[in-house]
Amino acid sequence: MPNDQQTTLDAHILRPFRVDIARKLLVEYHIECRAPFLAIESPALRQLLEYLDPRSVKAITTANTIQADCIQYFETARNTIISILSSAMSRIHLTWDLWTSPNFKAMIAITAHWTDQNWKIKSTLMAIQEIEGDHDGENISEVVHGVLKEFKMVNRIGYFIGDNASNNDTAMEWLDRRIRQEGGDGFDVLECRLRCFAHDMQIAVKGLLFGPKVKELETFEATADVSDKEKAEWMKVKWRAFGAIGKLHNIVKYIRISPKCRAGFKTLLQGLEKNSVKVPCMDNDTRWGSVATMVEYGLENRDGINMYCREQTALEEDKLSEEDWIELQMVYPTISVIDIAGYQDLGSFQEVDKTWSIKE
Repeated sequence: MPNDQQTTLDAHILRPFRVDIARKLLVEYHIECRAPFLAIESPALRQLLEYLDPRSVKAITTANTIQADCIQYFETARNTIISILSSAMSRIHLTWDLWTSPNFKAMIAITAHWTDQNWKIKSTLMAIQEIEGDHDGENISEVVHGVLKEFKMVNRIGYFIGDNASNNDTAMEWLDRRIRQEGGDGFDVLECRLRCFAHDMQIAVKGLLFGPKVKELETFEATADVSDKEKAEWMKVKWRAFGAIGKLHNIVKYIRISPKCRAGFKTLLQGLEKNSVKVPCMDNDTRWGSVATMVEYGLENRDGINMYCREQTALEEDKLSEEDWIELQMVYPTISVIDIAGYQDLGSFQEVDKTWSIKE
């Protein structure tokens, strides 16, 4: 019987080692982990690579070099995408979205969609860039126009999909104006402006749940005689008036309001031997399905929420009754359609073939 532990001659034959491929792998590792450039100079990393293959230490570079490698490979990937887009069988369609990052930077993400030479629908993220100034249409169009020129697709654009915000309407007008001013073909603003179905669904369902003035819920006119505490109480009363969902909103907001409250709620769930002790998701206007996610979390952690409310005097008026829980159970199937609509509208964002990658 052959011995599985017996070494063979093949096991001692080392395959050729390519430093360029190793450096590309290190770049992909840094990008995937969002590691700082200085991580490449870690003695522990050097020891690990040297243990795996002594030749690999040749790929260890400095922080400045790994930064330059990242830029180089980005430019290679960009040129590959430009080449792929140039052979697209369709026009290039765009979606974009704006948000504020945790460090309070105004960001925009731009995604392109097209039909390739094999008549397959492809999508790829084109850019994530900061918007200087306000989130108005003029500033949005400036960033989008720059991306269109960078990827050489100014005269090949088709339709644009965005949410119903008015700044997207003005962005389209400004973008068409910028293209025409530079001698481009431009486009029909009214025809090419498409509305995001998931956002329409979000507006419709929240309108059914809270009425047309839902955005006023978190708004309080500036008054010198009103304290922050009084404003907070006023908001709680407004939300409570919407019944079970409003009460759950107040409970979740209270749990998330401070590290102490979050830690207390997590400890309570751990005592109930819950598999998940995540902090509940907060409903908001910008994340599709956030109300459904909040209600789903509440239903899954009903016992914990009831116990927490009994322990917190600040939540006395927001305790959920048996009737409230029945209401949440009844409304959840309806509002969860937002999530389904969102996924269908966004589709599965397929990445373009990484022909520049070392993984071939």
